[in-house]
Amino acid sequence: MRAPAYRLLTLIGTLLIIGVFLVLSRLPLHLDITSFKQNSLPASMNSLLDGIQGPVHITAHVRDKLELHDRIEKALAPYRSALSDMQIEWQALAESGTSPSGKGELIIENNGHRSVVTSLHENALNRAFYQLARGKQRWLGLLQSGSEFPVTANTEGTFSRVANTLKNHGFAVYAIPPLQTTAPDNMDVLLVRATNHAFSPQQLELLRHWMKLERPLLWLQESAADTDTRLLLAQVGIGFLPGLLVDASSDLRESLGLRHPAVIATMAKPGSSVAKTLAAPILFPVSQGVTFRASAEWQAYPLATSSDASWNETSDLSGKLNLDSEGESAGP
Repeated sequence: MRAPAYRLLTLIGTLLIIGVFLVLSRLPLHLDITSFKQNSLPASMNSLLDGIQGPVHITAHVRDKLELHDRIEKALAPYRSALSDMQIEWQALAESGTSPSGKGELIIENNGHRSVVTSLHENALNRAFYQLARGKQRWLGLLQSGSEFPVTANTEGTFSRVANTLKNHGFAVYAIPPLQTTAPDNMDVLLVRATNHAFSPQQLELLRHWMKLERPLLWLQESAADTDTRLLLAQVGIGFLPGLLVDASSDLRESLGLRHPAVIATMAKPGSSVAKTLAAPILFPVSQGVTFRASAEWQAYPLATSSDASWNETSDLSGKLNLDSEGESAGP
């Protein structure tokens, strides 16, 4: 009696499995069985993708390796599920020479707009599809004290590589001439590079106007600020400590093999906007300390700070360094 009963149970179990399979095969469900739902997109991202009209074409400039193709397919699977029409075209680096960026990349295009990604990280892919959904070309103005940005030059050490990276992230880059006093109306972001040259009167006028507009501004201060620059930044509470930052802490520096005291190693502040993408240590070689004076109009949110064992050294970086001179302040 036990053998027929066993066969009956086996038959029932098999029918149940087949039935479940047939039901699921008819349901428009995407089942995510990966850890932490790695193949799922946030509801906000799905809503964003719904707004992308027409076909999405992806050109993959990558090495012709099956394992790499599989990784790309898996990374794009959630987006393909949310989009009605998405095609991938494979172009091996050996066939196409090199990709536009000189390394493996995905070029994502839709209705005349394009985004370029060189990483399969979810954040990078989300940014690329966000740019497509916006459908608007973003303009970034480059302003350098003393002269124009070398945007198109391919000389090593110029900002041409920065400009190319910005273009790959969906920005149209515009070098602002030194004598221009106003920013174009359609400019979204102003990138300022303050060198050891002073800003011209026209550049200072443009900066004051832009700051009054309270538009996005990224300021790169590459050397000691001159008087006019200090006065301009003081309007928003920003100042600079004299000398260079040095760090006497040992833990992180020793783990990275750092010897020069003026190379500051730190981590992005937990909870800051960059902490998610900058999980590795950040290095600041030969840097100045930045101070901030709070006001009713402006608030400061540090993205990275030096350690408690740091200070601004105002003497020559030779011999034994100590926090002992007037004008030197203990970190962070």
